[in-house]
Amino acid sequence: MRIFTKPITDNQYHMYCLVYRSKANAVLGDSSLWQMLEKSRESNKKRGITGCLLYHDGHFIQYFEGNQIKVL
Repeated sequence: MRIFTKPITDNQYHMYCLVYRSKANAVLGDSSLWQMLEKSRESNKKRGITGCLLYHDGHFIQYFEGNQIKVL
């Protein structure tokens, strides 16, 4: 797994970004992926962050942005 982080700052806004790549432990079907996506959306909303989940050939790339403490 590789993790890349970068704070983004301007005069009125501070946002923290996190990108990481991981490999699925098992082959995931559409149903499992949709369930994971729904759980991620709920969790992100509760934490006040936004993100993107990509899946291809057993690998994930996830991107999160928001307050650093909430993202980490």
